[in-house]
Order: sequence, then structure tokens, then C-alpha cells
Amino acid sequence: MNRMLAYVVCALLVGVAGCGESSTNSSGAGSRPADMAGHWRFTDVLGSGDFSIVTDINLVLEADGTCRTWTKTGDGSGDPESTGVWKTEGDRLLLGPPGGESWQDAGRFTMDGDRMRLILPNGTIQVFQRQ
Repeated sequence: MNRMLAYVVCALLVGVAGCGESSTNSSGAGSRPADMAGHWRFTDVLGSGDFSIVTDINLVLEADGTCRTWTKTGDGSGDPESTGVWKTEGDRLLLGPPGGESWQDAGRFTMDGDRMRLILPNGTIQVFQRQ
């Protein structure tokens, strides 16, 4: 999982593994769409032959702009919860450390009911389900 998401998306977001976008000091305040607030989960399954790893990436976007993220694997291990802040600018989800002194581009998002599709900066697509 990416260090950027360690702020929020511990290894997320987000599951936002591989995000290598540089931080951006955005001058715009951004927004926090009400339909994005909530607990979101993405399940990643990697497998080969008789071996597989299942990882759940949890992302909680609070209406007040704070967020939490953590991961859990099928064997019960995972990353501890980390906290940060979130906002959107246009169709981009931005995450940052507590205080929001710098922002990381987590990717482009679209919403469809209880699903949030996130296209990471590296092109990977993740579909989060509302919990």
C-alpha cells in the first residue's frame, strides 16, 4: 500500500497501492460531497495456484473532513489504523496528513449509489463498497 495513504489510506486508500503522485499544495479549499462520507471497503484478491492473499482496505471519510484507513488480510494481519484528512477537487479525491498541510492525489472518483470507483494515478481501478 502506498505511504500516501498511510496518512489516510494506511496502505489504501486508500488500497491506493502504487500511487506515486507527488504532493500538491492546492490553494482551493475543495469540497466534501455528502454522498462520499461513510465507511468504504475495497477487497483485493491475489492468487496463484494454491496460494492466495485477500486484503480488505477500509477507508472512512467523515463529513468533517477527517478520515481513517486500515487494512486486514485473510489471516487477520494488516496495517493499523491511520488518520488524516480528505477533500475533493472536481473529480479528484485528495488525501493528506492531519492538518492538511500537503495533499496527495488519490485518483479520479465516480459515485454510483453504494459504490465508489477510484482510478488511481497509476491507472489501477478500485471499486469500493459502502459498508
